[in-house]
Amino acid sequence: MEGIKAGRDVNISDSNVSINQSQETPKLLEMCTVEELLKEKEYRQKMLQDEIGRKNKKLAPIVIVGIICVAFVFILNYSFKETINPTISAFTVLSGLGAFGSLTLANKIHTNKTEFQERQEQTLKEIKNLIREKSFGH
Repeated sequence: MEGIKAGRDVNISDSNVSINQSQETPKLLEMCTVEELLKEKEYRQKMLQDEIGRKNKKLAPIVIVGIICVAFVFILNYSFKETINPTISAFTVLSGLGAFGSLTLANKIHTNKTEFQERQEQTLKEIKNLIREKSFGH
């Protein structure tokens, strides 16, 4: 039996089994060196940016609907500004309300932070404070 790879951490070849434990055991931020804290800070910032990007990607369709509604309202108002037609006025009002609602919803989603974002930001603040303390301590 030639070498069989059972996974990233387990290698089986002939009758020998070797386990590669490349993962470090977790340790408290207070126990980390400044270099480790800087690496952790960079990692957390990337995770935070990925989360913001993910949230903005979900937000795009809502914003597009709002922009389409706003454009529809402007086109209706420009096209039929000489005639006062109750049906067109109703469409204009409803489209305007749709635009207002979707853009308000988009703004609310954009400004509210997810639990994950809040946790990452709190951890980043803690890391920055620890780096400051450890840098002045030496």
